Amino acid sequence: MKTSIRLMLITALFPVLIWAQTHVVYQPTAENIFNPERGFYTMYTAQSESGQLSLTAINNIKNKKQSLMLRFYYFKKFLNSDLSQKQLDIIQNDFNTMRQGGIKCILRFAYSDNIGVADAPLSVVLRHLDQLKSLLQANADVIYVMQAGFIGAWGEWHSSTNGLDSDANKKIILTKILEVLPKTRMVQVRTPLYKQRIFSRTSPLTLSESFTETDIARVGYHNDCFISSYDDYGTYQDTLAEKNYLNQECFYVPIGAETCDQCTCSDCANAMIEMARLHLSYVHSDYYAPVISKWNANGCLPEITNRLGYRYENLEGIFSDSVKRGNALHFELKLRNTGYAVLYNKRKAVVVLRNITDTTKAYFAALPVDPRYWQSNDTTTLSFAIEVPHAIPTGNYNLYLSLPDTAAALKNNPLFAVRFANTNTWNSIMGYNNLLVIVNVNDTNGGETVSDPLSFSNGLTSIEKSENDVPNSFLIVENFPNPFNNETTIYYQISNDTHVKIKIFDSLGRELETLVDKEVTSGKHQTTFRAGKYASGIYLCVLYSENGYAISKLVYLK
Repeated sequence: MKTSIRLMLITALFPVLIWAQTHVVYQPTAENIFNPERGFYTMYTAQSESGQLSLTAINNIKNKKQSLMLRFYYFKKFLNSDLSQKQLDIIQNDFNTMRQGGIKCILRFAYSDNIGVADAPLSVVLRHLDQLKSLLQANADVIYVMQAGFIGAWGEWHSSTNGLDSDANKKIILTKILEVLPKTRMVQVRTPLYKQRIFSRTSPLTLSESFTETDIARVGYHNDCFISSYDDYGTYQDTLAEKNYLNQECFYVPIGAETCDQCTCSDCANAMIEMARLHLSYVHSDYYAPVISKWNANGCLPEITNRLGYRYENLEGIFSDSVKRGNALHFELKLRNTGYAVLYNKRKAVVVLRNITDTTKAYFAALPVDPRYWQSNDTTTLSFAIEVPHAIPTGNYNLYLSLPDTAAALKNNPLFAVRFANTNTWNSIMGYNNLLVIVNVNDTNGGETVSDPLSFSNGLTSIEKSENDVPNSFLIVENFPNPFNNETTIYYQISNDTHVKIKIFDSLGRELETLVDKEVTSGKHQTTFRAGKYASGIYLCVLYSENGYAISKLVYLK
């Protein structure tokens, strides 16, 4: 770690400011680290009205450094009747146990556990989904993703005894699942062809459609015969074309896998190529056992373990190490995703300033970035000025980066926070990534004098706030058109007279331009963003006033 002194000329209105900055170079780790919503999983199957989860089972999963389980429920007892209250209670208790134990689930329901074994009529499936709706809505926090299930043998959408595997019935059931599952969660179907037929479309999702919570943007894939033959035992009809489709599609929707047989295509070299190509997030750790054993014997299992899903590591950072209250902390951090995939459920990136001597004093600044766009093998630079308000006591502070869960019940649980793959940086008590810099907050010197910085606050409201959450004092209406070409109009409403600034940032958090900087009267207003000089992509519109800020996502397509 080294410290450098830099000069900054603000404008003719300000003198030259000198402040100390610390340059930190981070060291990566090859450790298998526990992280939510990714990696190898263990499957736990429950038959009707039995098999309730225990904390012992959850702890056994965590002892393998796994954060996921496939929770598989068979409803054989209810082929022609409603789910019993006992069955619903078991499911709720299981969710409670997951939450208490610190893991999430891949969720599947089915009736048939083999070819030729009966599933349920369509009317019963739809009724069961209605019964499950309240459970799914109340427990989305511990659901990573839901597999479509219900239809045919093992819920894999074939061999139905009730005709559920017709294209028409598949569409009805998938539409119903998307209706009862919260829009913040995605569904996985067994093959790419199933989704293509249901949505009458063979082209992959585009950037502008990504993470929009529309039905088509919420459907991913689970391959239950991954790298088991050229076409993965019928998973693909046109193998090359459909894998190329998944390569683009799965930037934005999750795909997971289970192996089911051995072949040369499951050898280490090809397995890792396919995982990277398809952006694999998870794999069953126990099946097919000979394939997993082969990876272990041939030495690729540790790399696969580390790279399934996302794996973020900090590379280097430049930070103010002395900040005068009222000035802004310079925050510049370069990070990389070395995993095969990304985060698919929404998270915030939050900078934390925590007093060293009184650790109860902690202050938070949510960055206007979306970690779901930190793609595999990409390097991202976060660069912001963050005001240190006068209300923050003087003293020395540690600086952290936190990616907490957004759910109220999980946001303070470190087991659900994202750990970066660096040495000596993880605070396992708080769930923070230490940026290895001490910031002195004082009344004398240091920091930047800039207009409209972000700001630290002494509560967690900044962490909890989503892009569409808006303070009572103002409202940003979605820009129109969106997506847009060349220019778009941004509508916003102010409930009281105040000074307003509206700025545009790119998806990496770099400030591009200021659209509004003036006193605004209460009422409705609009401004125009002309993007012709920028590349196609996701942009963030941030509105600042004395009461806080709000963020809206803009999608620009040339």
